[in-house]
Amino acid sequence: MIPIGDVYRFKAEVEEELTPSFHSAIMSSLGKPYPTSFGDADHVFSITCFTEPLKRFIEDVIKSLNFGTAPFPLVRGFGFGKTHSLIVLWHIFTSNAITDDHLRRLLSENEILKQTFVLACDVSERAPPLETFAETLFASKSMKKDYDLLRVLSDLEEKYDKNELLSPTRFADFLTEFVKESKRKFQKTPKFLVLIDELGYGTIKRIDEYADSKFTKEELIEDIRRLISFVTTIAEELKRLGSSVAIVYAFAEQDLNSLDARIKLHYSNENARAKLEGLKELIRTDLIERLKRYSGGIERAPLQLNPLQNIEIAKFRVLKAIGDESKARDSTSSYIQNLLENFRIFDETDIHNYVEAVRQFYPISPDLLNLLKKAHDSTEFPKTEYVRTVISLLKDAVRNALQNEPDAPLIGVGFLSLQQSALSDILDDYAQSDWFTILKDIELTINSSKNQKLAELISKLILSKATTSNILALIEEREIEKYGMSQEEIQASIVSTFNKDEVSSALEEFPEVLMDLRVRSARIVERIVEGKRLFIPSVVRHVIAQKESYVIEEKKRAHDSGILTYIRESSVQPLLNKLSKSANILTKDHKELKELSNVHLSEPTCFIIPPWDFALYREIEQKGHDNVVNEAVNILNNKFERGEIVRAPYLIVLIPNLSKVSDLVNSLIEYNASIKFLDYLKKEESIVKNYIEKVKTEILTKRTSEKVDERKLSKHIVQSVQQQIREAKNTAMAEVVRCARDVIANLLRLYEKPIVYNLTHKNFVFSTRFLERREETIKRIVPEIKTKDVDKYSDMIKKLVEDILNLVGFEEKHTVVKEALFNRIKKELEEYEMESISIDELLENLILGTYGILPKTEEIARKSIGGLNGKIIDYSDKIVKIIVNKKSLLFKYEKKEPKMKIESIQVSPKKLTYNPKENV
Repeated sequence: MIPIGDVYRFKAEVEEELTPSFHSAIMSSLGKPYPTSFGDADHVFSITCFTEPLKRFIEDVIKSLNFGTAPFPLVRGFGFGKTHSLIVLWHIFTSNAITDDHLRRLLSENEILKQTFVLACDVSERAPPLETFAETLFASKSMKKDYDLLRVLSDLEEKYDKNELLSPTRFADFLTEFVKESKRKFQKTPKFLVLIDELGYGTIKRIDEYADSKFTKEELIEDIRRLISFVTTIAEELKRLGSSVAIVYAFAEQDLNSLDARIKLHYSNENARAKLEGLKELIRTDLIERLKRYSGGIERAPLQLNPLQNIEIAKFRVLKAIGDESKARDSTSSYIQNLLENFRIFDETDIHNYVEAVRQFYPISPDLLNLLKKAHDSTEFPKTEYVRTVISLLKDAVRNALQNEPDAPLIGVGFLSLQQSALSDILDDYAQSDWFTILKDIELTINSSKNQKLAELISKLILSKATTSNILALIEEREIEKYGMSQEEIQASIVSTFNKDEVSSALEEFPEVLMDLRVRSARIVERIVEGKRLFIPSVVRHVIAQKESYVIEEKKRAHDSGILTYIRESSVQPLLNKLSKSANILTKDHKELKELSNVHLSEPTCFIIPPWDFALYREIEQKGHDNVVNEAVNILNNKFERGEIVRAPYLIVLIPNLSKVSDLVNSLIEYNASIKFLDYLKKEESIVKNYIEKVKTEILTKRTSEKVDERKLSKHIVQSVQQQIREAKNTAMAEVVRCARDVIANLLRLYEKPIVYNLTHKNFVFSTRFLERREETIKRIVPEIKTKDVDKYSDMIKKLVEDILNLVGFEEKHTVVKEALFNRIKKELEEYEMESISIDELLENLILGTYGILPKTEEIARKSIGGLNGKIIDYSDKIVKIIVNKKSLLFKYEKKEPKMKIESIQVSPKKLTYNPKENV
């Protein structure tokens, strides 16, 4: 797989001027100081993707200049292309030298260009359109136009006062005379190309300014009337004279809707309403309908590109190839296909279709491709600007991908912002408000996710598939497949857009991260259609969101009562109380530790200070946990020295680190909220009713003008909520068990440094070794929690205590203790003889570890002592028999008879060598 960073670089120049102004481009090309690069013809041609429809459009305009009047209304489907195409036409007809190869092949009819004069204006500019028409017409004198026609134009310019040309009638007279004089003097007929940009937007802009002036600036409206009058007049008059006029005007289809909205807005002002209604009628009948006659009644939409062509234009504008695209396409396609097959994502047909999409639109991933296609649907995205929207989205995705993830295989939705993935800027106003709350909930969840990158990608994919201004469609059963994102599509996007080193781990973590997003955002629901699991945003917060209100309620309770009281009143108290009933575990306050006396234990006993001890909390707050533990160690050692603690090894003290109690409190809050939520889910009828009311309040009240079948909608909502409740119950049961585990784990984590008796130093110390092993212990025991009842898991605490006992090194096999004791007695009796040892003395020494071993209980110690009865110790000079009675160990000695000692005799020859014949 060849990474995208090895194949492409980002065309940074697209950042400079994505949205060109037609007026600025015109004036800049005429040498006026306008800050735009679109005044440079070579630059414009170099950044223009000459698609087949664009070439066809240019050819049609040129050909039309041979046949009378031809209107070219750029009404819909091209967005950014309307202005761009007008700028291209301007430069084609006004540039003195065209160097672009595409255009040279296209513009074979040079004479038409020389005989054509351009009248251009941008209605969104403040200047009167006819004034700009005149300026661009007379600018032809410095262009490569027919010399004879330019002479006529110059003569007429001197004859007419320029102010006269602000009148549509006089301007039309000027052009009529220009045609007549050219014919009379040179038998030549000038042709005209009229370019009008932003007719709709400019009209709306002028209406707004007219309204702001309290309807006093009449000239703003009159400018539009004059423009329409002029265009319709020359269309007829010049055609009658045998001249040709191509009229290209940009009027977006949403502009008439905006005009209707302005009429409604000012409906109460009869005078203003009449003017605006008249203006609308003028545009509709005199301009659009009247000009349509010149095309035989057929509406021409020459630049109605399909989405795939717009995507190709966007790729051309933002991507610069620096490597072998064909090789990279093949390499990446094979890589993605192999992973899809290896991880068994999709069936064979779907894999084929997916890989084909990768090949066709490389380096755009199928998920981003679908979003860019979706952005062309004006019914769902009424504010779309088509190619401009696509370029803007792809620009940001490409820049982010090449800057941050140049090793990625493809550029996908994951490289857009969350808002861009939902196309929020081109939704209608109501939908923008609805989606804002959805995005906010999801974004908060992403920010606290364990794997933010993966959570972000999953969210963006789900949003990109579901986004629509018709947000109620997300509730309808029949629309789920259209708007729902499958888990296979998400997995395929991970394969296509993640670095190859991250793919395996991301696919492994995907189910958990998705579940976390669903539960904590309460904005993603699962719907099953024909056995296929689909994920879709919820128009109002999922039923599971109610849990969050219980969390808030529990947080308030913890705050109001105080965190220590909150812990004491929780299920932790019965848990520790149950432990206190055990023979070897005591829960006592920190104060009682200081007052310990006459401690005589028969087995290891854990003195646990509960986590709600307020006095301890204050002391830790003032001194720190380590200092408090050190003080406790000193207190115990003093008591041990004074004999107040008799069997020190059997005393273990656990002091909680209450400076870290917040984790326990938070897990208790989650646990208690989950328990309440489970109870809430039992009230299904009430939940459904409340959900329907929420949809009406949050969604329908904004859409009073829309016809909504509320009965049908309610039916869909009931089905959706019932499924949500089923999901919520399953999720909540799993969640409450997880919370129970967290409570136990966080409770255990408070006890960091147990105080134990050290056999080597013969005193109390705090154990640092335990902290190293504690997490292993927690990981081992917590998964055993399988129900929601925390108070039933006192065994978990006992297992932690057992680990501490193992750390201390208690021996529970009496035979091992007996053997150690026997060896110690054997050693001592070899040096000097004793007649007896008191069992009590021996027992206490044994329990104190005097003999190098710690019996786990007094019973084990006694059993090991009793096991010595009848044991024989065989020394070289004596035999000792051990007899155990109730009070003592008695030693009976039997002397051995001394054995005869035989001296060793050494024989050696008198000399070292002998003669072989000599007798020895």
